[in-house]
Amino acid sequence: MTEYSLLLLAHLVLFAGFGAVLCFAWRRFWPTVVFAGLYAAIDELHQHWTPGRQTSAGDFAVDVAGIGLGTLLC
Repeated sequence: MTEYSLLLLAHLVLFAGFGAVLCFAWRRFWPTVVFAGLYAAIDELHQHWTPGRQTSAGDFAVDVAGIGLGTLLC
């Protein structure tokens, strides 16, 4: 498994946990998805200004997939 694959897997698992915790706390699907999705977008946008990092639509897509998975498991 490549380093990039492990990074994507880590994003998926961590954002799934984030989505599950928010969903458990709020007991609402859509507010969880919207809030966590905005957080993922801001995280990617922040990377644009961080030296040595880059913004990636693929990372954002994996983050949102993790959020969706986490909320479905809630």
